[in-house]
Amino acid sequence: MRLIDIVSTDTTAFDHQLQNKLGSTSDNVRHLFRESACALSQELKDAASSCEDVLAHWIPGRIEVMGKHTDYAGGNSLVCSTDGRGMAMVSSRTPVGGSSRQRKITITSVLPLDVNSWHG
Repeated sequence: MRLIDIVSTDTTAFDHQLQNKLGSTSDNVRHLFRESACALSQELKDAASSCEDVLAHWIPGRIEVMGKHTDYAGGNSLVCSTDGRGMAMVSSRTPVGGSSRQRKITITSVLPLDVNSWHG
C-alpha cells in the first residue's frame, strides 16, 4: 500500500509507517510529518488527475554538499548526514484539452502553523 493511501484512510497505520521511517524521533517531529502529509495529500488529491497519480517518497537524512554525482564519473563527492529526514509528495495532471507532453511544475511547502520547531 502506498503512503498516500495510508494517509487518506488510516492514521494508525500512517503513525506506524512514520515510526518505521523516522525511528526514535520526537513526537513533535512525527506530528509535523503527519500534519504535513495530510495537508499535502488533500492538496495533491484535488490537483491530480486521479488518486493513482499521487505518490509519496521518503527523503534520506543526507545532504550532498559538493561534487554531486561526480562520484559516478570517478570524481569526489562530499556527503554529510543530517539528524532529520524529509518527505516529498508529487502528482501529475493532464489539463483538459492539453497534451500529456506539457508539464507545469508547482513547488509547494506545507508546514502546520501550530508547529514551531523541528526539535521536540
